[in-house]
Amino acid sequence: MNKIRANHYTETLIYKLDGALKNIKLELNQFILTLEPHITSEQFAVLDTVYGNEGICQQDVANILMKDKSNIKRLVEILEEKQYVVRSVGRKNNRLVNYLTITVKGKEVVDANMPKVKQYLEKRFDNVSQDEMRILENIMAKIKKNA
Repeated sequence: MNKIRANHYTETLIYKLDGALKNIKLELNQFILTLEPHITSEQFAVLDTVYGNEGICQQDVANILMKDKSNIKRLVEILEEKQYVVRSVGRKNNRLVNYLTITVKGKEVVDANMPKVKQYLEKRFDNVSQDEMRILENIMAKIKKNA
C-alpha cells in the first residue's frame, strides 16, 4: 500500500514534521535564552540529561541527545566553566572516558527553569488532546524503530 501521499518531497510527512520541529526548537531556544541564567537550549538539554543520569559519560549524553561527540564536548566545557557540571576521567570497557556530575549550582538552574520550559511547551500543544499526543508518540516510536 502506498502510504506516502505526496508528489513532491516538500509535501511528505517527514518534511512537514521536520519543519514543525525546527520551528518549535527555534522558538524554544529563544525562550530559554530569556531565562536566568542565560544559557542555550543545547546547554540546558545537556544539563538536564546529566541531572537525570548522574555520573553519565559524555558519549552517552551525545547518544541520548543525538549530537556528535565534539558538539557535546564543547557544550560540556561551557557548562564546566559556568560551574554547572564537573567532569572526571574514568574507565569504561578499558577506555578512558569523561564522566559528568551536575553541581548544586547546575541543579538550581534546572530546578528553577524546568517548570517554565514545560509550561512554554504545553502552550505549543494547547490544541492537541492527550489521546492525540499518545498516538503521535506511538507513531514516532514506530517510525524511529523502522529507521
